[in-house]
Amino acid sequence: MRRKLRTLGNKERHSFTARIGRFGSKKNWNGYPEKTVCIQDVKIAGEDKPLTDHLWFTFGKTWERLDPREGDLIQFDARVGKYTKGRYWYERMTDYDLKWPTHMKVLERQSSPNTILAGAR
Repeated sequence: MRRKLRTLGNKERHSFTARIGRFGSKKNWNGYPEKTVCIQDVKIAGEDKPLTDHLWFTFGKTWERLDPREGDLIQFDARVGKYTKGRYWYERMTDYDLKWPTHMKVLERQSSPNTILAGAR
């Protein structure tokens, strides 16, 4: 569980920084594939202590406009959200993530779109 995210609460939006880790895909609710993006080393903007090691987002229009590359350092605003993790046959638990990213910008762009972070896979 991401306890550090929980302590921020969901009443207000916060600014975060993170590195683009990798891209993937998942099946959406009707079985079609959706592109996803994993961000790593998520921190409050201006702080050094990570809140969580990684988070996954659906790669929507906001992400398309950003045109991220693996290894890019990004900044964005988001609100902490909670969700139920697990399936009905496994133990279910509440976990925390970030919802509705806005004001996204690249702080440090990787020079090559094919650059892969060490240990990202």
